[in-house]
Amino acid sequence: MNGSPADLAVIVFAYNEAENVAPVLRELCGWLDQHEPDHELIFIDDGSRDGTAEVARSVLSGRRAQVLRHAHNRGIGAALKTAVAASHARWVTFMPADGQIEPAAIGTLRAAAQPTAAGEPAVDVVFSVYDDRNDGLDRKLLSLGVRALIAIVHQVVVRSDGVEQLRPDAS
Repeated sequence: MNGSPADLAVIVFAYNEAENVAPVLRELCGWLDQHEPDHELIFIDDGSRDGTAEVARSVLSGRRAQVLRHAHNRGIGAALKTAVAASHARWVTFMPADGQIEPAAIGTLRAAAQPTAAGEPAVDVVFSVYDDRNDGLDRKLLSLGVRALIAIVHQVVVRSDGVEQLRPDAS
């Protein structure tokens, strides 16, 4: 890789995941090398006490990767903010280090951001959603309110069809 910014940054966040880090990172790196060669990987250890960061450093040695660490647990939001601030990539996505999400999900998100054959424009933001998740009426109403607020404030429509995409309002 040259010194130019990567097209995609993948942030892996962890807290006390030393047992999972090596297999998860190896699987992710294999997928990225095959499908997203222009990537950077940012691993953020959110104050683990079990050697999580050391395992990550070992697995990621020699790669276009950073291993960052908070001195104490500050929560997922702080971990993501730290890692995003360290990225220089055009696109950023993230996943937990516990193996809940398969690396192939990155391909789904990247595909959702591309222009369609029907001529729809590429999007600026793509959100993932859980398959078969029953959030209940309260959460559904809250989500509707957030989508309405996004449409009013940012003039974009959030459409959900497997992954949520922010699009400039086409109307």
